[in-house]
Amino acid sequence: MRARALLLFLSLLVLALTEAKSFRRWELKRRALLLPRLAGLSEQEAELRSSVYGFDPPFGRFLEAVGRLVPAGSSVEVSVPESTRLYLYTTHFALAPRRVLEARENSAADFLAVYRPGATADGSTWAVPGGFVRRLR
Repeated sequence: MRARALLLFLSLLVLALTEAKSFRRWELKRRALLLPRLAGLSEQEAELRSSVYGFDPPFGRFLEAVGRLVPAGSSVEVSVPESTRLYLYTTHFALAPRRVLEARENSAADFLAVYRPGATADGSTWAVPGGFVRRLR
């Protein structure tokens, strides 16, 4: 038992020493100041603030719904109101392993997903939170 505790201590020591190279004092200070604010939040609020979709929470719900509708082997053309790198990167990450294409005319995608809060779906589309999905092929 004593050998196991010693091995654990040495492992933690090695980990601490390897992490010391990348230690940034300002980052530790920022986290220490942030912790009391996050600790006072409800579980739902804390999840939202730490979410990868924190920049646009409805967009996260949209991508989750698109991921449930579009089969994994398909390609999907995604139309977002702002073609910023953040929206595009998040879309590729959330919809993997599907092939994600940017919205443009005459795309070869199997599905079209349009993120437009307030848009209504017609008979040929599926309504999802924040937009709709249409099968193209």
